[in-house]
This record gives sequence, structure tokens and C-alpha cells, in this order.
Amino acid sequence: MVIERNDFKEIKEVVGQHLRYDTTAILFLPRNGIKKNDLIFCPGYEDIQLFNRHHTSDSDSYKTIDAHALFRIMNKVERGELQPRIITEPDDSRTQYFDLGRMVREHELVDRLHHKMKHADWYYDYSDDRRVWLNGVTEIRGIKEDLKELSQSYEGKYAAHILWKTYVPEHSVAKPDFLQLKHNIMDESTSAFNEGQFKKLGMQEAYTPELVEQMKQGVPFIQHPFPKGFEGDQTNSLIHLKKSPDSDKYFINKFDLNLQKEGEKKAIKQTFYVNNTKKNEQETENGQKQKYNHNFTFKRAYNFTAGRPVYHADSQSWEQIDLSRKLASGNYATQRFDKNYGFDLGKVIDNYSLANPQYKSSLMDSLQRGNLQKEKMVDKNGKVDDFYLSPSIRTGSLNMYDKDKKPVELETQIERALISKELGEKLKFFF
Repeated sequence: MVIERNDFKEIKEVVGQHLRYDTTAILFLPRNGIKKNDLIFCPGYEDIQLFNRHHTSDSDSYKTIDAHALFRIMNKVERGELQPRIITEPDDSRTQYFDLGRMVREHELVDRLHHKMKHADWYYDYSDDRRVWLNGVTEIRGIKEDLKELSQSYEGKYAAHILWKTYVPEHSVAKPDFLQLKHNIMDESTSAFNEGQFKKLGMQEAYTPELVEQMKQGVPFIQHPFPKGFEGDQTNSLIHLKKSPDSDKYFINKFDLNLQKEGEKKAIKQTFYVNNTKKNEQETENGQKQKYNHNFTFKRAYNFTAGRPVYHADSQSWEQIDLSRKLASGNYATQRFDKNYGFDLGKVIDNYSLANPQYKSSLMDSLQRGNLQKEKMVDKNGKVDDFYLSPSIRTGSLNMYDKDKKPVELETQIERALISKELGEKLKFFF
């Protein structure tokens, strides 16, 4: 079953609704871009036979997929626990399809092989009992056929390799040729370069043994999942890597960051391009187009997608996501505030009663990276409390949140003298 990426949530919702009514199987026509209206839900496999009897002319055209297995796979994809198998059209790389049918089949094979390989007689060839030997031949042949089917994709081949390594004792059954993984040995400088791509972007945890194994195999294009949590928020990212045609070096072209903020239902997705020599064209607020380089570390990208502004030192400008507008690329539009806009972070901070003003430069650096920074502040009575701060470019102030990350009312800031009287009066007028 192959569906368009944009239809994923809608189809998952429909499948989930039908599962409540004892649906066990789904019929579909094997083509790219299946829509929800193309699915035929069957409460039992006897209903499939009934369907075939009433549709004799086209019954052979339909395929069947287990509804429960499909829903489990879709759940794992949605939670970022499983990388979706992505297909793109040769003439339209922007349209992506998820090959859910293949994913379901592979997981069924893996589950079945775990059981069969765990209980298999791997030493059957040493037996003097012909019946034991014949049973062993049949059993191992069936396992190898399943492993061969599983190995049709790189991910499946790697899973089959792990299964063989886990369950087959040494000096028992010879490993089949289709499971032999090509082990390239990356030289030290190449390995350091590839890892350095991740260190530079602050996502070293994403440089996993599984990814290294794919690099050793020389996979030309890699889409590597990277889930990471940030204090209640959850990100599920897909990192796109391309192998150099002349060496074993890999380059991160972009990463898709999918952010699920704590307490919010709708996720936010934004794509960040990496190391592009060509500047990316973006729309500005006035409808004009300008070209900017994307230089986001992973943490800055999370901060930016969460709605906080980040500072670009090269252009001396602030940038903030605009969730009210989407561009043709699928990304959200951004707003740029250059130095002529008049926002001076250092002067703004001077209007707030920091308990440790000697650390002002560190606070500035953290806020420029888009962090929601925890800072101690002292009120007019000398009471020190922790607050979370982030820049508010349009108002020329700082957003202030309490220890539970709830906004602190402007009246409270003024009454406790956490903010200067002058800025307080200006903000009262502004609001």
C-alpha cells in the first residue's frame, strides 16, 4: 500500500475509526497515492471471499493488508519510532509517497523470523537420523526464503543480517550469499569528516552505529531518523545525507524537523537546509524576495520552530517563523528584522532587574541562539525568583514566563519592578 505523504494523517484516522468496528483486513488497488476512498474495510477474511465472489472481474487486481498491523506501523511512524519508506517520482521529487505495504510486510517477516529462527534446529546437518535431517532441510529452506524476501530493501537486508547474527550459531549453517554485507572500511579522516558533519550541527547523537553501517555500505542517499526531546517538547527529524561521488564522504543536505510542543495537538514541520552554496530565496513581510543562507544548528532550528527568534551575526538580523503563512515549498514563511528595525538586545536587557547582571553577555548569547533562558531576577523588595526569558522583537522587550513557563502579566512585572518604569509605560501603551 503506497500513499501520498500528505494523506498520511487522514488515512490513519480512517483506519483507526474502522478498527473500532472489528475491521481485520483492508482491500486496496496497488498503485501510488491511494486515497481513503480507495480502501475497502472488511470485518473478517470471509468478507474478502464474499467481495471476490461479487467482483469476479477485478478481484485479482485488489491486494489485502492486515488492518491492525497497518495501524501499528502508522503509529510508530507518527511517533518517530520508525523511519517511513519513502518513494519519489522521477520527474517530481517534491511529491513523496510512503510504502506502508512494504513496511507492514517487513515487520511481519521480522516477527515471524524471530520465532522460527529462535526455535530452529541449526545443527540438523550433524544428525544421523534422516527424518531429523529432512525436517531440518525444509525448516532452514523456509527461513532462508523469508530472509531473502526481507532483504529486498537495504533496511530489510540489515534486519535480516542482525537476525542471522543473533540466532545462528557459528559452525552450523553457512550464511547465504544474499546476506553478505559489503563492509567498506572508512579511513580515519573520512570517518572523522562524516561525524564532524553531525558535530557541527549539534546532533552528534544522530551519528548512530546503524547510520555508520549504511555509510560503509555506500548507500548513495540516506534518510536517517533522529528523535529528540526538549523539556516536554518532542522533535522527530529526518536527516537527508548524500554520498560524494568521488569518495566515502557524506554531506548533510537538509533536515526536516517535526516539532510536537507539549500540550498542543498540532505538530509543526520546517525544513532546514545545510551548507548550501546557493542562497535560498525567501519571501519577506512586504512580499519582496531576498536571499539568505540557512545556518541553523539543530538546537537553533528547534528554538526557531518553537516560535522564538534567532539572531544571525553575519547579516546582523533577527529571524522568526511566521506560522500564519506557508510558502510553496511547504515551509512556513519567516520574518526578518535587520539592524535598522532598531531592536538592540543589550539595551533591552538593561531595562530588566537581573539578579546577576555580570552575566549579561552570557544571557545575550543564549537569547540570540533562540533559547528560552532561565534567569534569576530580583524585585523591588529584594526577592529573587527564577523566570524564563526570550526576545520580543516587535515590542522591543523580553517575553517573561514564570517557573511553570506561563506568561507573567505586564502589570505584575511593573508592580514588582522587574522591568523599568519607562519600558513598562511604553508596553502599556503598546498593548
